[in-house]
Amino acid sequence: MGGFRLSKRVCQIMTVVVALLLSGPGSGWAAVTELNCRGTAVSFRFEDATGLTCLCRKVEAALTLLDRLGFTAKGAIRIDLVDQVDPEDEHALFGSFDPVSREVKVLTYRRSLLRAQAGKGPFGVVLTEDLWCSFAAHELTHVVSDGYFRTLRKSRVAEEYLAYLVQFSVLEKETLKRILDRYPDVEPYRSFDEMSATYYLLDPERFAVKCFRHYQSLKDPLLFLKSLR
Repeated sequence: MGGFRLSKRVCQIMTVVVALLLSGPGSGWAAVTELNCRGTAVSFRFEDATGLTCLCRKVEAALTLLDRLGFTAKGAIRIDLVDQVDPEDEHALFGSFDPVSREVKVLTYRRSLLRAQAGKGPFGVVLTEDLWCSFAAHELTHVVSDGYFRTLRKSRVAEEYLAYLVQFSVLEKETLKRILDRYPDVEPYRSFDEMSATYYLLDPERFAVKCFRHYQSLKDPLLFLKSLR
């Protein structure tokens, strides 16, 4: 009999589903704690399995785009899905990356929904699973790009510029449209010199939209990003 091969996406879903079934009540198995995105060196560690289905898809899309833009992932990357990210960083509402410890955290989908319902949703739109998963792409970008901008005077600005353009790029078209429509008055930056860490700290979401619209306006994004390194 001829064999058959399941797609990588189906295998990822089956791995999680089977493992969750084995960890159910009375199964005698420990709860699943890790999801490996096949074909990549990225994995997620978690206790709450809610909303996992799009994570690896976003990871794959982010890594592909980053590689095309000249940023190559090196070594294994683990992202922890947690109930709380850094409480001392008011901008780390849905995710964080510590360049010293190399710890990457994303708030669980369940906790993110609670935060959004409390009036702290991202970009002024309804938090969907698609939008939540994009924060994994955002934090992954920080890991991959760490060190590329180290000698740049505005390294924080460059890092956030790249992270947001990747995050927006991996969104479904409908989700991206809802976000951009929410900011009709926000114009793109005209140059990197206009971008500032102060503006990012004061209003990170409008900063994100200005950066992405600048990215969309570029004739040669690769050339622009090379100029920042």
